[in-house]
Amino acid sequence: MDVYKLKGKCESEAFRALLYTCCEYGDIFSLCYSDDFSPEKTHPLETALKPYLIAQQKVNQWFGYYNVPGCPAAPLLTQHIFPAVPEAVDSIARYCKDIYFTSERADNQYKRPPFLYSDLCFFQNSRLLLGTVSHEGMAYIYPPDEEFLMDLLNAGRWVKASSPPPQQLLAPTVYGGI
Repeated sequence: MDVYKLKGKCESEAFRALLYTCCEYGDIFSLCYSDDFSPEKTHPLETALKPYLIAQQKVNQWFGYYNVPGCPAAPLLTQHIFPAVPEAVDSIARYCKDIYFTSERADNQYKRPPFLYSDLCFFQNSRLLLGTVSHEGMAYIYPPDEEFLMDLLNAGRWVKASSPPPQQLLAPTVYGGI
């Protein structure tokens, strides 16, 4: 099946539709947690998601980024893994206005939101369904079937991707505990 890229924005009701469609099809989602960006206090999004956190792992490679041969493989981010359940997704819908987790109120020069999470990805049986790179404004869907594709085509403007990033991510050990 073809891979699709988001063209433009996915915010408000379209973003909510995307979240709940991915929740319906997926079994887990991940968010990258930036270890080098520390606001003075925890944002309510982190607090709301904390009870659902099932795993965390240091990663040096994640969706849209590659481990360059010859470069040190030092972990860059911590990846937090959550179950794709409506209660956890409700928290994202409550605090995030769009797929890239942008914010009207930026706390720093990079226009990052006041929370630490970014790069939302959804998975089904270790297969990537949705991959995003927040600060690059990149989002791709990897539809498992026609029904999923039709549901997501109504949530944003998706076009066939000519050269999508590979479906890399998540160590299989994350799935061993679910």
